[in-house]
Amino acid sequence: MKKKVFCFAFLGLTAILGESALAAGKKRPADPVAPAPVFEGKRVVTWKETPLVQVELPNGENRAFGDDFVEKLKTKFQNSGKFIVADPVGTLPRPVLAKESHKISSMQQALVERYVWPGSYTPVAQLKLKVHELSLRTGERGEKTFYGFDRQFTTPFNDGIGKNKNDFPLKKISFEPNWFERTFDESGKWPFDSHTGLDLGSGFRLEAFFAWLSVKHASYRVGLEVEWSVEDLWGNPIGNHPIAVEGKGYFFDVAGAYAGYSVGIQVARSDAFLKASTRAIERSLDELIPSLGQLPLLAKVDGTLIENPGTPQEERIYFLGTGLRSQIAAGMVYEWIDDPRYRLTIAQSFESGSIAKADPKFPIPVGAILRQIQSSSPTVLASLNAPAMMKQAQSAPETKNIVLPDENLPRPQFKDGDIPKENFFKVLGRSLVETIFLPYRWYRYAQYDRAYKVEADEPDQTAVNENGEEEVAESRLEEFVNAARKQGWARQIGLSKRAPSPVSFANPEERPVVAVLDTGMDYNHPVLKSMLRLDLNPGVADRYGWDFVSHDSRPADDAENGTVMSGVITALMPEARILPIKVFNPYGITTSASLYAGVRYAISKQAKIVLLGWGTRVQAEVFRNILDLVDQSDVLLVVPAGDRGDRLEDAPIFPAALAGNHPGLLAVASVDSNDHLLEISGHYSNYSDRLVEIAAPGSGVTTLLPRGRKTSKRKGTSIAAAAVAGALARLQARFPGDSAASLKHRILSEADTVAPLNGKVRSSKRLHIAE
Repeated sequence: MKKKVFCFAFLGLTAILGESALAAGKKRPADPVAPAPVFEGKRVVTWKETPLVQVELPNGENRAFGDDFVEKLKTKFQNSGKFIVADPVGTLPRPVLAKESHKISSMQQALVERYVWPGSYTPVAQLKLKVHELSLRTGERGEKTFYGFDRQFTTPFNDGIGKNKNDFPLKKISFEPNWFERTFDESGKWPFDSHTGLDLGSGFRLEAFFAWLSVKHASYRVGLEVEWSVEDLWGNPIGNHPIAVEGKGYFFDVAGAYAGYSVGIQVARSDAFLKASTRAIERSLDELIPSLGQLPLLAKVDGTLIENPGTPQEERIYFLGTGLRSQIAAGMVYEWIDDPRYRLTIAQSFESGSIAKADPKFPIPVGAILRQIQSSSPTVLASLNAPAMMKQAQSAPETKNIVLPDENLPRPQFKDGDIPKENFFKVLGRSLVETIFLPYRWYRYAQYDRAYKVEADEPDQTAVNENGEEEVAESRLEEFVNAARKQGWARQIGLSKRAPSPVSFANPEERPVVAVLDTGMDYNHPVLKSMLRLDLNPGVADRYGWDFVSHDSRPADDAENGTVMSGVITALMPEARILPIKVFNPYGITTSASLYAGVRYAISKQAKIVLLGWGTRVQAEVFRNILDLVDQSDVLLVVPAGDRGDRLEDAPIFPAALAGNHPGLLAVASVDSNDHLLEISGHYSNYSDRLVEIAAPGSGVTTLLPRGRKTSKRKGTSIAAAAVAGALARLQARFPGDSAASLKHRILSEADTVAPLNGKVRSSKRLHIAE
């Protein structure tokens, strides 16, 4: 008996262990691993709103990239074979099926036989897109140009919405920058130059090198930063997917004959923008698709009917809206979300959706939402509960950074008439002449394209005095300031009687900051080098200021007006720190976005005094936006009244003409040595006894020029405005706790009242340095 019991126990044990007792001593083989169940069938996705991404292309055309995103979304998802891209929820009527009945009508019988009904869909995810950057940068170093918008400096004029008009497109004039995208000429003479920068631009165009060639291979860099927010059917967040895509390569920047150089650049760059951004958009979608593929399928009960009523084979047929041609695999199990105890198994899928069969007393109602419960892994199942989804969505996911392989873009297709034709031999002769001057042009290019140098170009030298003792020679800064203080304009305002700086600063960070929105500044100039506001905190990308043309921290002056303005400020307050903000290209052309972002950037850097040493006759909306920003901040905007000899109310120059309604704006007229309005080339300074609150000398003022030791005497209301900005910096040094409004009150209180300005300037005030 014991022997039989032992045998049965042995056999049972071997059956349980899966090995024969005769195989004793051998390692038990591992149990076969069953394949993990997966979601089979197509998932329905939709978007909560169509993303509208408006970008101004290089040719001035506003392009709606929202359509590109949606079309790429549809194409990518549908081509994957795993998704159905549907319209937003609620745009389709609810399907209508025959009511539940124990008697089958002919219509119901037809439905049973054909299983065709107006099927619905239930999206597994609703997508919402935010585009933080869509940009194209062309060129390298000093020849870089930026198009589009980015997260860091998005403004109402380049936010991707396109609601606000860009009054100053980068390409407003008919000609185009040269081969290096910079002008290497000296400033022109009146009326071909402009003392107020924006009216006509500065300088002449240098002809294109090798203009007869049909193409120019230039570098590009495309940037795309998007954030996909994924929500479930009820609006609960499932997760965020920030994705940043960057790509670079080369494209054909110029194509066509010489006469069409400008048009060729516009068309070629716009074509490059479209091609490069499309590639980036597609790659961002590639990164999104796998994460959505792990979500469970959803379905809606479109209707039910009873099959074989009154017979033992009676059962309820559920018509499930899983999406058209969703191809849900038979055997997939769904649960009723409201009561997971009740489940349905897919019997078959059809064109309209899928069907499931169950006991006729099954309680799942029409309109109920079902969720597939088969999962590729327990982890996925765990993430499907509401608390887990909320926790995941509220956490800050890291941005997925994608660097595309370099891609050289093909030559754009030009339409007839895009590129005007010119005689080949004329173009060839012109290009040969240009080639002769190529070495000089390279030299000038190197002069304009300069990074910040740690060591000054001309360090202080030592000298031996008459007693044979070594002394430190006067620095270039001291030399310039002392020379300026001896000039007539300095004596006119009392500067010669004052110390070069009213305060000595032990901590350089306490020195007042003056922001100069202009063509940049030559921060390697031996005089201006110590004037630069340096931000040397670790990790700071904009330590030298910012260039809103190229979008980098190299606001080098490739024209001259910004350096000229900085030189005047230095003469009045050598202890100030100048924050160069480059908003103009070499032709004096800017964008509304650059101007707004430049002022906002100055405010963010705690600059209480902001100089705009230019003006325009264009009544741009951006100036009102800027002044609204100024009114909300502790900042004073100093602007020239203009040099056309007009009363501002009659012939307004902006932004000076807006001074009456904005106390944070200080408009400045210019006077000669006798305190009369200054005359320039037959035109006097603009004036207004209501809008212009102060005048300053604007004639015979020696200032600095970029790229060398040169100084130059300049005149105009922009020079006068720079002098007022320097005087305000002196006041800020004396009264560091004063608000911008208090500084304005002080400079007007200390100003002289001069009779020649009666009726020309409010209260006839002319700048005076009183301390």
